[in-house]
Amino acid sequence: MSPDPLARLRTLPKAGHPNEDVSTVRGNCTDDVNQLNVNALAYYAGAGTNVFGNEQARHIQLVEANVRRRRGGPPGAWAEAHALEAETIYDVPVHDEMLNRGGHTVSGACVAHFIDICTCSALYALGCTLNQDIEGASQALEVKYHAPALLGMTLRIVATTLTIRGRVLTARAEVYDKATGKLLFSGVHTMTTTKGGHQAAAQRAASRL
Repeated sequence: MSPDPLARLRTLPKAGHPNEDVSTVRGNCTDDVNQLNVNALAYYAGAGTNVFGNEQARHIQLVEANVRRRRGGPPGAWAEAHALEAETIYDVPVHDEMLNRGGHTVSGACVAHFIDICTCSALYALGCTLNQDIEGASQALEVKYHAPALLGMTLRIVATTLTIRGRVLTARAEVYDKATGKLLFSGVHTMTTTKGGHQAAAQRAASRL
């Protein structure tokens, strides 16, 4: 019997609030794909731990996930990741722990953290749909700040995969004010695939120091 390509993801703990019920997630991804995705989202957000940014990232909720043929891609090429794209949509209510000191605007570092996590989640949505465990280490994260996000807003984050080819993974994200549709932030995340995941990549980097 061949090994399950998603075996690592299936060992992750089940996501809790606000992603405990994937039946509410809209879109064409299956409940199994969405469950694996939110489990990975919760794991890398550090839910229930003291890792960096967990207090902020624990509020990210997956609300929609779709995989579709990329515009201009070959018809019927559902077995090839480069011919497809995933779009995942998240809601994040703005809380006090996300704000800059002395103001009511969301910290730029917090925004970058959200874009990092949500773009990774979009890549997992596509990978799981194709029965692939896509994991990578960040190479670059470019974030543009168009307008401030304020306390009381709900952020609507739309993440879309751009490239899954060879060792390069890229995805983009736009962050809107959910109530008005105003674009607040945007970013592009570039990663490289890693064998053995982030821990192995960190060990290889440490060996070069």
